[in-house]
Amino acid sequence: MVSNRILDKYADLVLDFGINLKPGQKIRINGEAIHKDFAALLAKKAYERGAQYVHTDMSIPMVGINRSHHQKDEYLNYVPGFVKAQVDQYINERWSLISLGGMEDPDINKRMNQDRNSIITKASMEVSKPLSHAAITGICPWTIVAVPTQKWAEKVTGKKGKRALELIWKDFISILRLNKKAPIESWRKHSELLKERGEKLNRMVLKSLHFTGPGTDLVIGLSAKARWHGGAMKSEGNGDFFPNIPSEEIFTSPDFRLTEGRVSVTRPVNVLGDQVVDAWFEFKAGEVVNFGAKYGKHLIENYFKIDPKAKRLGEVALVDGSSPIFKSKRIFHNILFDENAACHIALGRGFPIALEHGATLSEIELENEGCNQSLLHTDFMIGSEKISVDGHTAEGLVRPIIRKGKFVI
Repeated sequence: MVSNRILDKYADLVLDFGINLKPGQKIRINGEAIHKDFAALLAKKAYERGAQYVHTDMSIPMVGINRSHHQKDEYLNYVPGFVKAQVDQYINERWSLISLGGMEDPDINKRMNQDRNSIITKASMEVSKPLSHAAITGICPWTIVAVPTQKWAEKVTGKKGKRALELIWKDFISILRLNKKAPIESWRKHSELLKERGEKLNRMVLKSLHFTGPGTDLVIGLSAKARWHGGAMKSEGNGDFFPNIPSEEIFTSPDFRLTEGRVSVTRPVNVLGDQVVDAWFEFKAGEVVNFGAKYGKHLIENYFKIDPKAKRLGEVALVDGSSPIFKSKRIFHNILFDENAACHIALGRGFPIALEHGATLSEIELENEGCNQSLLHTDFMIGSEKISVDGHTAEGLVRPIIRKGKFVI
């Protein structure tokens, strides 16, 4: 098992770097019941730092599965009023949000009735959408991290028992820089590197990106107001925070009307709780017009039923082979890690901060600027060591950005 020293360093990283905790701050920690020990450690350290209140929201996946099978049809879209009240309070009081990933059983949601679950999910997302907006615009500092579990470790490593946990923690310690004498300082330096990469792309003033490789010939159009981001984000009155630990990406939101071509997905993706494997999409005038998968096409179909806007892009992110997650040569079956191993696109909601002055725009104004305002947002990895990316400027210049999986900017 991992040592208490490593767990302490991890918790410090989450609180002091992830959400940049300040005295008097209120915190929500959500995850699965299996994460209770790490949640308790975070709460202890948060209170020691002067947190005003820590609320934990630990789910039991089988409860949701049972609901998808046994709840009466007329109740599937029911959301209790206290959920909206919670969302409003989180926003109004600017709570910090910590999400703990790493499922107790990564395959449990194969038991879900996905047709009925899509109704449940849509109702929930409609209520929580204002909180998503508050998070991405910096009103509520947030971070997403993961905690290894036995079955997840076995799925990732292919080993059983104690050995599986030992191996995944070995990867975690390296990827999260917990083997460094000062992990937070190491992450700050990394954050500056990501910001520098983003600024280089901003100075190029790109009109589009062209991804090419096996099964991929995709052009993604960008708004003239697009801004690339990477590393730490700024919150309202709480300094910088780091949304995903780990993070290796620089990202922006494309113009959802301007994507053309075909793309192959290079890693499994969790969609509605189950995994889509070997997916592909064809785009015309910004919209998915055809798609398939070796497994999980039905999940994509239900995803699009929840919100047709999810047929259009909300994010494009660049990650290269220098990522320690890519170097680990593992598929983590967890979006937090897998999206930081490869370039990716997101079907669904875009980021207001990815447009110049976007945080001040209304939802309608964002849509008019080409920033997707879907209820949903799911990343699909499209990068590999065989993928190249070119940037095209309005003047017709071609700027090489990635060649066979490596940054050349």
